[in-house]
This record gives sequence, structure tokens and C-alpha cells, in this order.
Amino acid sequence: MASSEAVGGWPSSSVAPSSTGSLIGVVVAVTLGWSICHAATFAVQSSYLAELFPTEVRYSGASMSYQMSSVIFGAPAGAIAASLYAGTGSVYSVSVYVIIGCAVGLMALTRVRETFRTSLDSPPEPTRAATASRAAL
Repeated sequence: MASSEAVGGWPSSSVAPSSTGSLIGVVVAVTLGWSICHAATFAVQSSYLAELFPTEVRYSGASMSYQMSSVIFGAPAGAIAASLYAGTGSVYSVSVYVIIGCAVGLMALTRVRETFRTSLDSPPEPTRAATASRAAL
């Protein structure tokens, strides 16, 4: 969660050094963003994704979720950022776009089941929503 919050705060805090036109400011902003925020996000991602799936489909589930999210959300991100900048003329609109993406990620993170002290070999317990939807059928 902390890495999402850091990634959400990084664009708005890196705009000032980047807007000055100083090469040093840009290098410092990008270096700090990639080395701290990006690394903190990806450091836990592989183990977190692996815990979400049962042993039989763990590799496929982690791979598919990672790859599909890259295609669905990552592919249009550059075009969306460019159109936001072209439409508003401000890099702050792109910062707001990144912050909104991080907020959506944090909300999704709160909906995922906790796997602490759960056997990785046993199938996951059904959630209340899945049980309720089956009962309605």
C-alpha cells in the first residue's frame, strides 16, 4: 500500500524539478521516482500475485494477470497522458491521472483476500460475494 501511495505522490512532487528545465532536476526526479517508488511497487508484486492463485494455476494466474493488466491499462496510458497534456497544457493533469490510477489500485487492494497463514497448497475459501451469487442462482 505504501508503494502505491508513493507512486501517487511522485508525479506531483517531480513536476517542480522537471518544469525548471534543469537537467539535474529532471535526473534527480526520475532517479528518485524509479529507484524508490517503482522498485518498491515491483519488489512485492511477484510474491503477492503468486499468493492469489492456487498451486495448480499459480504460474498461469500470476502471468495472465500481470500481462493482461499491462495490455489493458499500460498500453493506452501514454496516449491518455499525451492527450491530457495537449488538452490542458499542464503536466499537473497527467499527475492527477496517475494519482487516480493509484487510488483505484488501492481500492482494489482492499478487496483482495488476505493469504497470511493460509496453506498455499489448499484451494482458496470462497468469498462472501461468490457464495452469495451462487446462492442467488
